[in-house]
Amino acid sequence: MRKTFSLPTILLAISTLIAYSAMGCEDKDNFTPMLEVHSSSLTLNSAAQSTDTFKIISNTEWTISSGAEWLSLTPASGTGNAKITAAADENTDFTSRSATVKVTADGVSSKLVEVTQSRALSVSSNEITIDPEEGSTEKFVINSEGKWTISASEDWISFSPESGTGNATVTITVLSNPDSEPRIATITVTEAGATAQSVDLIQGGNPCDPADDNQFCEVAGCVIPELPSYNDLTENPYLPDPFEFLDGSRVTSQADWTCRQAEISALAQKFQYGYKPCIPYDATTGSFSGNTITVTVQENGRSISFDCSITYPTTGQAPYPAVIGIGFSFLNNQQLLDLGVAVINFPQDEIALQDNAGSRGTGKFYDLYCSSHSAGAIIAWSWGVSRLIDALEKTPAANIDPLHLAVTGCSRNGKGALAAGAFDERIALTIPQESGSGGAASWRVSDFQGSSVQRLRQIVTENTWFRKNFDQFSTSVDKVPYDHHSIMGLCAPRGLLVIENTSMEWLGNLSTWTAGNAAHKIWEALGVPDNMGFSQTGHSDHCGLPESQEPEVEAFVRKFLLEEENVNTSIMKTDGNLTFDEDKWINWSVPTL
Repeated sequence: MRKTFSLPTILLAISTLIAYSAMGCEDKDNFTPMLEVHSSSLTLNSAAQSTDTFKIISNTEWTISSGAEWLSLTPASGTGNAKITAAADENTDFTSRSATVKVTADGVSSKLVEVTQSRALSVSSNEITIDPEEGSTEKFVINSEGKWTISASEDWISFSPESGTGNATVTITVLSNPDSEPRIATITVTEAGATAQSVDLIQGGNPCDPADDNQFCEVAGCVIPELPSYNDLTENPYLPDPFEFLDGSRVTSQADWTCRQAEISALAQKFQYGYKPCIPYDATTGSFSGNTITVTVQENGRSISFDCSITYPTTGQAPYPAVIGIGFSFLNNQQLLDLGVAVINFPQDEIALQDNAGSRGTGKFYDLYCSSHSAGAIIAWSWGVSRLIDALEKTPAANIDPLHLAVTGCSRNGKGALAAGAFDERIALTIPQESGSGGAASWRVSDFQGSSVQRLRQIVTENTWFRKNFDQFSTSVDKVPYDHHSIMGLCAPRGLLVIENTSMEWLGNLSTWTAGNAAHKIWEALGVPDNMGFSQTGHSDHCGLPESQEPEVEAFVRKFLLEEENVNTSIMKTDGNLTFDEDKWINWSVPTL
């Protein structure tokens, strides 16, 4: 059944609707829109999609605009409260940029938010060239509005400062480049939120001046012929004849021997040691303070200095004779001091490093000349000892008599002591101690002894003592155009005392005994056999001088440094029951010179 409404009911409903409608219009007329932002500024870094947020507090609809193409705002419109994300494209300019964000709503004032994006992190140069010498410096500028740090791809670079905030000038300092070719490292500057910047650092190489390498020093009155190449050399299983010139003629006088020594020296430098640079005498100066002599050498527009400490005796008379220790002396130094002889420590590793095969070209010798110089560490030490002697001659305040100098060293430093004495005739007495292979031992005899001793093929891989291409003789020892009996002979007729150890087979006990006996024939030829001695005593302390050998050292020191007469230096002995097989190793005669 259909329901019907009476007229009074209908009229009541209409009046009620009119009343409610009037009330709604009254509320709308009383509405107040509200719009606020909680921040008036934002800062973004220079990186792409760098973001920050701000809040809108509102009770109405709103919209956002900025007019900046590099800035996006999310959301761009809405109703009521909201969090707005501002995101920027990367700023690749080296100046900051800004935009004004405008928030608008009907019936209320617009609100503004200033958005600033930092300038890009930048460096003043992306490529820098720096000199090869140790301590060389260059600078570059960092332009930044943030906190930055620096790193490098190589450990031969240091920075000051290493980190900071804002703009800065950075100083780069480098170690010496040990190579003749340039080397490159990458420096990276990083800043949070910014694109990292890189700088390529190119350090120049240290090429050799041809005048400083590949030539030997001339000897007055001697003409050195063109030296053979490796391919020109022939195999000789005997110890090469020290008395035969390269042209096949024989040594017949002491003057001839001087020129033959010059030939042997040139051959040894060309094939084994590398070249010892000839240097003007006035290139070296010395200064003395606090029992230390400072040696300064200036050459090629460069300068190096090194210090040698001196221990003085409390007896004797100044200027004192002295023993130069390569590294330091392993002799009985108190015995030397009691004899009135000073002891000088020579810093060999400072001149040419010998840590391992990777040390080549490192040291002050190479800083002065070049990292690719042919000189191995041993001849570089010899050069350094010669510069020390130059300085001693010019520095009377040091109270050292340069006419009465000895040089010594043990093991690897004994190899250096032999070379120092062999390549500088101003050294009155040379005492290599347990020098073994590359010292008093023969390359040929050691190769004959076998793997129980150090042979040429092994020693060339161990360290930087010899020139780089000496390894071409690794399997052709018989082609070496000399042997170490002749290297010892470079000291003749000056004093030489070889100290060896039969208990250390690695040193080559038979090899050193054979080479020592062969070398002694050179002093015999010169009529001064007692100027060369050889003492081989077994003991377990490598480089420890046995008491039984101390009188032998004392005898040679008294004879050559103190110039005492009637001192017995006739010493050729071994306790190793070794035989000098002369027929096997010598096929030449000894002249009387």
